[in-house]
Amino acid sequence: MNRSFNSISAEQLARVLGPWSHSGAIYEDLASAIRHVITDGRLQPDTRVPAERVLARHLGVSRNSVAAAYDLLREEGYLHSRRGAGSYVSLPTRAGTPRVVTWAADGTPAEIDFALAALPAPEPLFTEAMVGTAAELAQHTGQTGYDLTGVPSLRKAIADRYTLRGLPTRPEEIMVTNGAQQSWALLLRLLSGNGDRVLMESPGHPTVHNAVRLAGGRPVSVSVGPAGWDVDMIRTTLQRARPVLGYLMPDFQNPTGHVMPAAARRAVAVAAREAGTRLVVEDTVAELGIGPGLLPAPLAAYGTPARVITIGSMSKVCWGGLRVGWIRTTASMIARLARVRESMDAGNPIVQQFMTVRLLAGYDGLIVARRRLLAERLRVLAGALRDQLPAWSFTEPPGGLVLWARLDRPVSTRLARAAADHGVRVPAGPRFGLGGTFENYLRVPFVQPPETLVEGVRRLAQAERDLGGRDPGDAPGDGPGDGAKPSRLALHSV
Repeated sequence: MNRSFNSISAEQLARVLGPWSHSGAIYEDLASAIRHVITDGRLQPDTRVPAERVLARHLGVSRNSVAAAYDLLREEGYLHSRRGAGSYVSLPTRAGTPRVVTWAADGTPAEIDFALAALPAPEPLFTEAMVGTAAELAQHTGQTGYDLTGVPSLRKAIADRYTLRGLPTRPEEIMVTNGAQQSWALLLRLLSGNGDRVLMESPGHPTVHNAVRLAGGRPVSVSVGPAGWDVDMIRTTLQRARPVLGYLMPDFQNPTGHVMPAAARRAVAVAAREAGTRLVVEDTVAELGIGPGLLPAPLAAYGTPARVITIGSMSKVCWGGLRVGWIRTTASMIARLARVRESMDAGNPIVQQFMTVRLLAGYDGLIVARRRLLAERLRVLAGALRDQLPAWSFTEPPGGLVLWARLDRPVSTRLARAAADHGVRVPAGPRFGLGGTFENYLRVPFVQPPETLVEGVRRLAQAERDLGGRDPGDAPGDGPGDGAKPSRLALHSV
């Protein structure tokens, strides 16, 4: 069996657990606390937990209590042991597969899409850019139209935008791509090989996770918890796993909405450099801040363009149908990426690039309008959730496009299926994890018009009521298993 490079020390586990109740048998309370952080996604599958004696000493309880808690978690499927290698986090196997709903041709029931976090194209700015590009296109049709790195005017416009944000950039340090997903795929192909370890956030975006698997990589997860990133655990994981790449979204992280503080950015950049790990930073929504205060300097400001690579796109701020993204790195690496790209496609559509140049000329005004729109829609969504689903909890994100809501019980997958019956497409929380965690969470974008958001939440509330009583594996509190029949270990005190 492959060695796991994820482990958590007793000190780190105690910090993740926080205060935990000692109201009953100590081993049951400890098992419940550990189960809670597993189902919450803060303790990832295949993470090695501390040895019983070490954790007992750190928590100030008996070793027998820790051993009994571990035994109970193994019995429930939340831990498994490897001979001579310790105990590791796992998840109970649950039967069932998602049901596919086919909608009627006449649109009944009408479907509300809470799956995609994307805005419609901005008008009239978008149409004006399209008309202006068409008028000047004749100047360029005498050329071949093939382009692997981007037209000079667009590379300069993107570089100037980074410089304006406090990250001095030259045009030759920019490569234009067909979106952030292609940027990530190109970097994976160039900088990683089959079986290489790649550091990834959990929760994180499914397309990012899937790209690593398709490239033959081995994801090594770091948790983004309710308080954000645990820098100490990131440093430990980097030192032990030595991943070749790491993928981070420090600005309005998808799906949690967290922003990485400046001190954490510096520490992570230093730890990655010491581990020999290149960082790939996604900043597709970095300019969509809707809360007070300024963002810290971009993470790339704490490293060189060769060690901290930035990828972005026009999809989130402008429109998903405008397939224009980019990579910011060294000129020499861009030349290498272009050679890799030759086997993937013929380059970037020229028309879209010239449109993007025009859109970037009016970008400041577009950003202001998007922030105002998103602030209003977040206010509407948050109000609807508090009114219709008061048992859910969430923190309003200071920017981005999505809200990460915590349910009152681990039913995210079941709720997503039930929501489909009411005409709402919404991805279950486990889609954003590595290994099936986050059944306690649901991601809800606030990109729809206000009336659609209110109706969508009303339907979600109906879907939750449809679930009725709790599943046998659901907990009355925070995690599955708390309300289950007592195990054999519960028949005596420890």
